[in-house]
Amino acid sequence: MSRSRNADTFIELPLAGRVALEEGRFMNDIVRAPCQLCGEERALKQVTLMQNVGLLVVRFPKALSGLLCKQCITSHFWRYTLITLCFGWWGVISFFYTLVALPTNIVHFIGSRRLPS
Repeated sequence: MSRSRNADTFIELPLAGRVALEEGRFMNDIVRAPCQLCGEERALKQVTLMQNVGLLVVRFPKALSGLLCKQCITSHFWRYTLITLCFGWWGVISFFYTLVALPTNIVHFIGSRRLPS
């Protein structure tokens, strides 16, 4: 993985991001390349979405991280966040994990709103 410095932000770029950077399609942490979920050539943003299902002594965490388009971010944000909101609180460790997961999802979702459709 290569690192790129743009607008005082360091971003880890996978292969698609490096290709976009080399071709000059990188601006302000938004990359134009194929989405890692749907494969469509769109404007992408590096995001991490977290989901947690907590049971009293067991938890089932799940994370999605990658260069995703606005449509994929939106659909997965709602799914991951609503599941975490409803089922993430039901355990001691899960309670605290949910306190981190929900704001993280919201911050990444709001940051993706400036992507063109």
